Amino acid sequence: MDGLFAELKRRNVFRVGIAYLALAWVVIEVTDMAVPALNLPDSLNSIVFYLGIIGFPFALFFAWAFELTPQGLMKSEDVDQDQSVAHSTGRKLDFLVIALLAIAVLFMVWDGYLTPQPQPETPPVTEAPAPDINAASIAVLPFSDMSPDKDQAYFSDGISEELLNVLARIEGLHVASRTSAFSYKDSGLDIREIAGELGVAHVLEGSVRKAGNKVRITAQLIDTATDRHLWSDTYDRDLTDIFAVQDEIATAIVEALKETMGLEVAPEISVTADTANMSAYDLYLKGWQYFLARDHLTEAIAFLEEATRLDPKFTRAFEGLSATYSIMPFYSLNDRDYIALANETADKALALDGNLPFMHAIKAGNIASTLGGDVGRAIAGYDRAIALAPNNATILMWRGLQYLNMGYNDRAMRDFETCVALDPLYTNCISFIGNLQFYGSDIEKGFALESRARELGFTVGSVLEVDAIYRAYGRPMAVLAARNYFGTSSRAISVWMDALESPIGGPKPGLDQIEKLATEQGSSMEEIYGLLITFGAYDRVKANPFADISDIWYPPYAEFRRSPHFKQLIRDLGYDAYWRAKGFPLQCRAVGSDDFECD
Repeated sequence: MDGLFAELKRRNVFRVGIAYLALAWVVIEVTDMAVPALNLPDSLNSIVFYLGIIGFPFALFFAWAFELTPQGLMKSEDVDQDQSVAHSTGRKLDFLVIALLAIAVLFMVWDGYLTPQPQPETPPVTEAPAPDINAASIAVLPFSDMSPDKDQAYFSDGISEELLNVLARIEGLHVASRTSAFSYKDSGLDIREIAGELGVAHVLEGSVRKAGNKVRITAQLIDTATDRHLWSDTYDRDLTDIFAVQDEIATAIVEALKETMGLEVAPEISVTADTANMSAYDLYLKGWQYFLARDHLTEAIAFLEEATRLDPKFTRAFEGLSATYSIMPFYSLNDRDYIALANETADKALALDGNLPFMHAIKAGNIASTLGGDVGRAIAGYDRAIALAPNNATILMWRGLQYLNMGYNDRAMRDFETCVALDPLYTNCISFIGNLQFYGSDIEKGFALESRARELGFTVGSVLEVDAIYRAYGRPMAVLAARNYFGTSSRAISVWMDALESPIGGPKPGLDQIEKLATEQGSSMEEIYGLLITFGAYDRVKANPFADISDIWYPPYAEFRRSPHFKQLIRDLGYDAYWRAKGFPLQCRAVGSDDFECD
């Protein structure tokens, strides 16, 4: 056996095998890139891969049976070992393997890290200088679940969120938003790194251990500039004291920050117990965490409905239930009339407290989600909600999206930019700002913002991003961007590229293939307006109040906006009536007393 191994090594069989595999890998990667870019048959990928597998044993056989000599290719058994140049050939193969592996590694880096940013020649975006950090600022990180079965994360997250909400009401104290602070859950980053990214001078962290009717909450306040613990404490309580504990912790934090905030006397903290029923409170926290995660929504509703049954005066449980009802149609869940239920529940919450900004925003969204609804009332509802909670990034995003759908790009941009100023890691708002860049001339900024949103976990692709890249840089770069939308489906991407290469207007072939893939991914083509317009399927662009229809305003889609299908869409959504009452968006104008036109 040792003799066979030595002979295999002498004849460079191992080196040839490694070189072959490295070369095959490079060829397969290049083919995968070239197929959609050059509009080649999708089956070519499979053929290349199959040929690569078939060729491997032949490469090993020829390495064993033949040797390359100065006189040409000869059978290995006919070569005098004293005259053999196998060692020299082996050295050349070593260099070849190194070169091929280097190419393969570069390709992997390109494909894995660089393709989300489709313009590699663009210089990296220079990060803005770190802003001056307000000394009276704090981030509340999600508390760790230290319960025996590790099944109380919803409870520990709820406690953290409750403390954040209490601190956010204190005048003079800047509190990082929940979305940004909670994005660092289980991140493993150093506290100083987190504080630097959030732009805060202090961090509150801790843990919750819940067992039966007992809870232990440990909290500590850290000065991130010095890494010094300003305050820490542990609270062992019955669950009936949970609101009192929040009161104690918030009071201790403000006392510790009193001088930092420039106060002679710390303000008195008062946390009102929203419910005396701890079973209802536990159910509320479970349902609310599911709502925030947009996961297990049916279970969320069951928890929240039971919470309101146990305590019919539990305001926040009604808030959570109304919010969850309102988003069900957006997830294609239509087994009940969820919009009617959302309005009914919002009214119950507002009867308990008429100044609930979230409920005014939910009712506004429900009006906008009704075909032919009074869009003016919807905007007025958003305005009232924002007046009550000017720092609520989510409500600003909702109003911004409504403005965007209606063609008011300038108003939408203001709301999205305010959203990001309040909550720097709000991925939806970052993505919307990126999309709006494609409407103008700053395409590179749009790419950077969309890439940033994906880095932060935003998983929804952008049809406009692919279209803008195609128009600015051509098919090969657009293919790379399309992977963020359709993954590695070469055929679907190729069909999409063909549609982009054809003039706008008129049906284009291949939409059925795109639709099949979209269905497999759980999407409906009726919600992807940009693709329907790209493929000229104007008749399928119907009013859908539960979809983001903002793609209709993309400048290259002007032909669609001149079609009767566009006018019918706008009338079905009730936008034309609002335009006449409040003013037309910049790209549209009235024609007579009952018509309009848009560029």
